Amino acid sequence: MIQLLVAALASYRIARMISAERGAFDCFTKFRELVEALFPDEGHWMRYGVSCPLCIGFWLSPVFYVVPLWVSAPITEVTNRIREAAVEYAWMVTIGLCIASIVDSSVDSR
Repeated sequence: MIQLLVAALASYRIARMISAERGAFDCFTKFRELVEALFPDEGHWMRYGVSCPLCIGFWLSPVFYVVPLWVSAPITEVTNRIREAAVEYAWMVTIGLCIASIVDSSVDSR
């Protein structure tokens, strides 16, 4: 359960940094500008997705859940644990999105 909470908070934090903060040496700003330059169409989903913390958090959350499994076990054990953990992963995504929407709405209301 602690791993689930940490993974949800980590995915939210990194998603928020990528989508809304400047970052060290303006690295996140430059990343967003690069995506905007690569996809000049205003309605393109990549352009929208890079500025949306919920979207980025959704795509980052599997990384924070699966990578620790790969690091901690042999590959056969990993595949079995991934199958068994489908429900936990769904909960992690749900919790991460809820946290992101609550925090994001409180930040935007200031």
